[in-house]
Amino acid sequence: MVLIDKTRNLAGLLVTCHLNSKRVREEVYTRMSAGDKETYWFSHALSSTPYHFVPGYLGGIGKITRDSTGKEMICTSNLLHIIESTGEPFWFNSGIMEFKWHNNMVYLDAEGYVGHNGWWEQRETKYDQSCVSMPNGEEMVTRVSEEIKRRIDEMIELAKTYDDRMQQAGLVIISSDR
Repeated sequence: MVLIDKTRNLAGLLVTCHLNSKRVREEVYTRMSAGDKETYWFSHALSSTPYHFVPGYLGGIGKITRDSTGKEMICTSNLLHIIESTGEPFWFNSGIMEFKWHNNMVYLDAEGYVGHNGWWEQRETKYDQSCVSMPNGEEMVTRVSEEIKRRIDEMIELAKTYDDRMQQAGLVIISSDR
């Protein structure tokens, strides 16, 4: 999630636009970076425009699982950004599918989450997902509130509605059952 105040960060934003222009992106920038996300901080550094990173690494949201010692973790491809002041979920990446890279057509069942500063590791899971757990021996992941669960369920219902409309219009073909 990137939030930019254009009145104070116009120089950094203009450099970001340049780095994401077709020619520069294809011929220069993608050869030395992992994608467009890095252009925001890189552009602000190049233009000497102040910027702020949320401390810690991303969290994750999804089903609660346990490792061999019984410690709770979240194995997911849904990276979570939280609100710094409250620790509540704000935004998660990768859509509302359990694992979009495998087109499994299973929607996210968010039982819990780990916020920033979680400990990430690659695990052998159904889809070779990464798993995040609480650091420093903390035992439990945070349970998703009823309000957040309701909002995610609303997003899923909207996605199903628009998937159906797109399929009826002949714009997409969805071959798996949901």
